Amino acid sequence: MILFLGFLFSAKAQRQDISLNDNWLTTVHESNIHAYDGFEKSTFSTQSWKSVQVPHNWDQYEGYRRLTHGNKHGYAWYRKSFTVNSTNKNKRYFLYFEGVGSYATIWLNGKLLGMHAGGRTTFQLDASNYILLNNQENILAVRADHPAEIQDLPWVCGGCSTERGFSEGSQPMGIFRPVHLLITEPIRIAPFGIHIWNDTTVSAQKAQLYGSVEIQNLSNKQSAIKVVQELRNQDNRLIFSNNNTIYLSEKITQNIPITFPSISNPKLWSPEQPYLYQLVTKVYKKGKLIDVQKTAYGIRSIKWLKKSNGQKQLLVNGKPFFINGIAEYEHLLGSSHAFSAEQIKTRVEMVKAAGFNAFRDAHQPHNLRYQEYWDKDGILWWPQMAAHIWYDTPAFRENFKTLLKDWIKERRNSPSIILWGLENESTLPEDFAKECTQIIRELDPTASIQRLVTTCNGGKGTDWDVPQNWTGTYGGDPAKYAEDLERQVLVGEYGAWRTVDLHQEKPMAGAFSEEAIGELMQLKLRLAEAAKQNSIGHFFWLLTSHDNPGRVQSGEALRELDRIGPVNYKGLLTPWEEPADIFYLFRATYAPAKTQPMVYIVSHTWPDRWTQGGIKSGIKVYSNCEEVELFNDLNVSLGKQKRGKEGVFIWNNVQIQYNMLIAKGFVNGKSVAEDMVQLHHLPTAPAWSAQKQQTKNLVVNSPQKHYLYRVNCGGDSYTDKNKSLWLADQAKTPQNQWGYLSWANDFEGIPKAYASQRRTFDPIKNTADDELFQSFRYGRDKLSYQFALPDGQYEVELYFIEPWHGTGGGTIIRVGVCLMWHLMEIPSSKIWISGKK
Repeated sequence: MILFLGFLFSAKAQRQDISLNDNWLTTVHESNIHAYDGFEKSTFSTQSWKSVQVPHNWDQYEGYRRLTHGNKHGYAWYRKSFTVNSTNKNKRYFLYFEGVGSYATIWLNGKLLGMHAGGRTTFQLDASNYILLNNQENILAVRADHPAEIQDLPWVCGGCSTERGFSEGSQPMGIFRPVHLLITEPIRIAPFGIHIWNDTTVSAQKAQLYGSVEIQNLSNKQSAIKVVQELRNQDNRLIFSNNNTIYLSEKITQNIPITFPSISNPKLWSPEQPYLYQLVTKVYKKGKLIDVQKTAYGIRSIKWLKKSNGQKQLLVNGKPFFINGIAEYEHLLGSSHAFSAEQIKTRVEMVKAAGFNAFRDAHQPHNLRYQEYWDKDGILWWPQMAAHIWYDTPAFRENFKTLLKDWIKERRNSPSIILWGLENESTLPEDFAKECTQIIRELDPTASIQRLVTTCNGGKGTDWDVPQNWTGTYGGDPAKYAEDLERQVLVGEYGAWRTVDLHQEKPMAGAFSEEAIGELMQLKLRLAEAAKQNSIGHFFWLLTSHDNPGRVQSGEALRELDRIGPVNYKGLLTPWEEPADIFYLFRATYAPAKTQPMVYIVSHTWPDRWTQGGIKSGIKVYSNCEEVELFNDLNVSLGKQKRGKEGVFIWNNVQIQYNMLIAKGFVNGKSVAEDMVQLHHLPTAPAWSAQKQQTKNLVVNSPQKHYLYRVNCGGDSYTDKNKSLWLADQAKTPQNQWGYLSWANDFEGIPKAYASQRRTFDPIKNTADDELFQSFRYGRDKLSYQFALPDGQYEVELYFIEPWHGTGGGTIIRVGVCLMWHLMEIPSSKIWISGKK
């Protein structure tokens, strides 16, 4: 495939950044590194290779098969073609990789460009000597090596670690982050070469900034340059400008300290008002602008205060700040690590929807796009370098330190960073941890002052070993959490196991029901509020249940079809991003009702809670609203309650007659959020049923069309309100004429519906056929349907629902909305094929 990169070089085009994410061809072999030797040559045939876009990860579903170590290892080969619309040989051309796991070897036009060990930091290779210009075809070839038992990198698969499961996560295999072509002048700003920081003396009256610029001269000539730096506010108004004339030797990279003037009346960055300035760095040669970069920066001070009574607080710009944080891996069923920009935005929105004010990388460097959101949205950040890994070899030490330096330089300008996490549950020797801590201090002058260097739950040699608190989960007394938090100051992890769809009227000790984690977390959140004046905060473990190779854990959900593993099933979301009940408890506790009003009836996955009506108790509603009213039908109120100190409303001793529960949340007397659940076994709610009958049904039966297939994806056979029969879903086999295919088809011995078929019990909008849409099939690129039909033209209609996101209000997408798309050849939630030959 040839990608044409069309761009014009004008006098103003100092630096070009062109995406190379599209139109890659790739293949894989699990054991033979020589299986595709010569693939970098233009004559090598890639006819049978798979076409993909990057980010891409070959380890998609292997780790979810309930095997102790099922994740994919081996070698992946990637190729793409592109052309460059330029004849300017005086420019410099760089290939910029944001992440290739675990070892990368790069060729361009058959020539070896370079290698890189460690996938989670970025690297650039100078391709100037080998790139073909003037619209000639370039062949870019990448081999990504990800063998088992890696022992010279800080990021290894948990199934390969010396203590199985304790690297805590899978590792990517492939080009799992974006690729760019950068075009610059021979003299340029070095990668992540701009550094800006401030000390603790900043105030609303005055701020002193400090900085440096790293300049590369890649030419064979000495040169005089002028470096101009402008600080501009959000209105693009110039705050100050300074310039320095520098004499560069040939073939040199030079770090230039910059002295900034003090700023009067600066606007400070804070979680409440994350104000960002722009530092514009320009490089001139003989009066011509040859390079320019913009760096977002927030001015703020961080202090770790020890009070006279011995208690500690975190001060942001002199004001106490209590952390309600969340940790997260970049894990997702079928797409771990290889997140698109849209997927990252979605994860960020989930963090914000739950009201968290701080984020902890778990437990390796995340995609740098997260940083842009944390800085812009005012989310405090605790980035992590590694987890629990130590190999006492020179190669491991050197790679660890090299990658550590990259990690710091990529992130150190971020105002959101308050801690540097060296390792989680660290096994690093104290002397090596001290050496690494000193490296961090040299690269970041605010380290150990404003940003403490940490381990978590084990380790020596840094500024702070932040503890964890798993009382109520691994022993201990959760009722003493307030005392623990004051003593431990900051808790790096707290949480509990939970199994989606498992419910109990009275949670039992050792049970992993959704009610058990709900009650435990409600207790801890309440006690944390009581301790916030004498502590710094805590980080919940974790946003999404994560891949956990090396362990035996398959308790993610109650149904066998959903019990993927091994995963650490403590997430607010499942690995397929379905929110558990506990997600809504955090929303009710932390999300602001003014901008994100929400209400959630506990639980949407418990329709069989009662088999008959009568007096019922313990009906919970999570909400951040001032008042909540609960109904048993549209016009049958069970009473309105005012919010207390917590976002948990409970109705006891109320008469339940019908199959509908409806909750409405009120702010300032106005209804702002609504939620509803549909129960089994009880009489139909008459008012709700009458309203439902008025729904205009999106499902139609056109007499002008000849229907070949109607398929109830993920469900049983069903006759709709039009008396049309929908076929029960079935897997495609060589013996039948049609059926679905999913990721499970790639593996022997796995049910074909495994982790691709779910259900909702919620009412569905825009249809009178709720039951038809309450079962569905979900998936990514592996999900498809095949129908045996003769050649011809056919009409395809696809029906979709959004079963989870938007439940209870406060987010854009509304739950249970039925939509129809025409003529789309993609996997669907509901599909029929009709037409004439």
